[in-house]
Amino acid sequence: MSSFEKKTLFPNGIAWKSADLKENESRWSIPVKKKIITEFKTKTARYILENESLNAYKKGDLFFNGLTSLAAQVKWELIRGVGFVYLSGLGKFGLTEEELRLFYLVFGLEMGKLSTRYGRLYDVYDRGFKQAISTKTETNFHTASTSVDSFPDLVGLLCIRPAQKGGENILVSALAVHEKMREERPDLLVALYQYFVRDVNTPDDDKSLEKLMRNRFPVFSQGKYIEGLTFRYMRYRIETGAVKSRQPLTKTVVAALDYLDKTMNENEMMFNLLLDKGDVMYLNNHTIAHNRKSYKDFKKRRKKRLHVRSWIHVD
Repeated sequence: MSSFEKKTLFPNGIAWKSADLKENESRWSIPVKKKIITEFKTKTARYILENESLNAYKKGDLFFNGLTSLAAQVKWELIRGVGFVYLSGLGKFGLTEEELRLFYLVFGLEMGKLSTRYGRLYDVYDRGFKQAISTKTETNFHTASTSVDSFPDLVGLLCIRPAQKGGENILVSALAVHEKMREERPDLLVALYQYFVRDVNTPDDDKSLEKLMRNRFPVFSQGKYIEGLTFRYMRYRIETGAVKSRQPLTKTVVAALDYLDKTMNENEMMFNLLLDKGDVMYLNNHTIAHNRKSYKDFKKRRKKRLHVRSWIHVD
């Protein structure tokens, strides 16, 4: 067993720091081979011509050998290994935007069921909002979804067009963060196992106080969702949830959140990853927290940064 594999502290993954990833790049960085794309283009050529919308595709409509095998490899690494995978090289095969989206859709369906909460594929670009995915300014570390009723196991991000400058993704192992807090401040770690009311901002969601009070769950939990540890975090939604529910956060909780943020933002914990056209990043939403640096965008609309997000529930 390698020293990297010995870092497995939970049934659902490896607690890593950035130096570990640099030494084990083959685990998380996977170039897509030409034969996989050749098979994909051959089998989907007629499908793309005959269907105006990606909404028509469902798992089983087409069968692939290479793509399915690669998806199984990626899924294992996400669930039992590093917790994230970077698929590179799609951009060099001359795929159209429609083909990129279809490949991404098919690949996600091979790993599980795609959430329809925001649509199976959700375009991410600067909308001028304060939400993490809808602004060009730097965000904060978070996991996907603050709803008790919707919790994806995996998160995907496909790059259609990169920004003019910046926009790097920043990843942190929540398992490693948990262990560091356990060693340094176990008193504050315990505070993060309590239930917190979370504010939500999902379209058409019930905004009643009753619904808000039901929308509560811990930052860290073990065995609640899966075998192993789960990390669910977006500080802004915890703070606004506390205000709206009239349940102020205690000094201990604020100190715990501050220490959590400080730990995630330490250089040794963070790993940067910049996506280029056609690149895809998948994350385990139980074990990986993500952030994004600010970016400078192009002025012309057709050149502006565009990524496509998917939420996946594992079968």
